[in-house]
Amino acid sequence: MDNRLKTIGTSFLTDLADEIKLCSDKLTCADLCNFYTDFSETLSEMRGTSSDFTGLSELILFRATHAYFEQKYNRKFHSELYRSDGFAKLRKFILESSDLSIGQCLPVEADKKKPDIGIWKGHQFLRAIEIKTYLESAKVKETVKKMTVWRESNENFKGLVLTFYSLSEKSKISELIAEQRAGKDWLTFEFLESNNTPFAAILDIFLAGVTAGDKK
Repeated sequence: MDNRLKTIGTSFLTDLADEIKLCSDKLTCADLCNFYTDFSETLSEMRGTSSDFTGLSELILFRATHAYFEQKYNRKFHSELYRSDGFAKLRKFILESSDLSIGQCLPVEADKKKPDIGIWKGHQFLRAIEIKTYLESAKVKETVKKMTVWRESNENFKGLVLTFYSLSEKSKISELIAEQRAGKDWLTFEFLESNNTPFAAILDIFLAGVTAGDKK
């Protein structure tokens, strides 16, 4: 039977990536959060719940980061196989003519844990972005602990925690974040909801010092 099922998924993902790339210098944190909210609400209407539908939040922010690098350096990424474990394949994206690469869920040598988004220069792990839908006390502590291990292995490492929604107990979470960040100026937390800061501006600060020099 002829149908469009096998092309719809590809079309959706391609259109999403293309739109993020087209608007990458204008998209605010709130724009990205609102897209995720609208998608989740429509999904809930279609299946009765949006729970257990994972990966979209990471995809949105990965593609926004991917587009940022391509626009900043006016270069394209190409992907290559990082590792294949049976049916699971991991790929990393390398910025053309440079030693700068990014990837999702690629293990870090220090402890084999996998950042939601990792950024490498050559073999040096420079940046990690952790992505949360909501941020609870346990997640704050767990994330800071993981980031601290990576920092101990590389004094040039910096971490960024991006959270889509703030909670009603945001003041309590803010206090905990301040407590956990004490003495850690290399670690940043940002909430996307109602945040009209351009996402590219967040990355400008976070990625300061990361350069894509010509590959030798």
